[in-house]
Amino acid sequence: MKLLTIDRLVDDRGWRPSPSRMEILAAPVVSLGRADWYAELVWVEDAEMRLLNERYRGQDKVTDVLSFSNLVVAGAGKPALSGGKSGACADLWWDTGEEPEARAAGEIVIAPRFVERTCQEAGNDFSEELSLLVVHGVLHVLGWDHVTEAETEAMHKVESNVLAACGLPHPIHVKGDGPDGG
Repeated sequence: MKLLTIDRLVDDRGWRPSPSRMEILAAPVVSLGRADWYAELVWVEDAEMRLLNERYRGQDKVTDVLSFSNLVVAGAGKPALSGGKSGACADLWWDTGEEPEARAAGEIVIAPRFVERTCQEAGNDFSEELSLLVVHGVLHVLGWDHVTEAETEAMHKVESNVLAACGLPHPIHVKGDGPDGG
């Protein structure tokens, strides 16, 4: 899967998604999904993330990452991606019922300034956390969730394997912190 960057950061102060950073963030997700798919990676300010979190999760607070998938785990005919293949949690079909020409698998929204602050407070590495959040978001697009303890453990294992394949640690396993959004 490829990443398409959408920068909706208004404030020019602080962190911005540079081309070199995007290459690093894109590396772990190349093995996920299908090669002809892409996910939109949207960078937003804290205020926008708070509104999205309230609207879609009913939580009136800023979070680090939200994911929106164009794939569903129930459908007719041949799935767009079979469960267990390329990071898919289960068989996945397009939510429209047929494969779209654009093949946008979903959208991952990240509030980098919120992430940067929480990393500073917790002593976590910001770059490692961003890599985890991108992988975490893409896995949500591919049907993974972390509602139960078993789902959380399974998702962490996949995250760890994807990150390790690129020589990156899993910050949750290192520090005990990580994504709390979905």
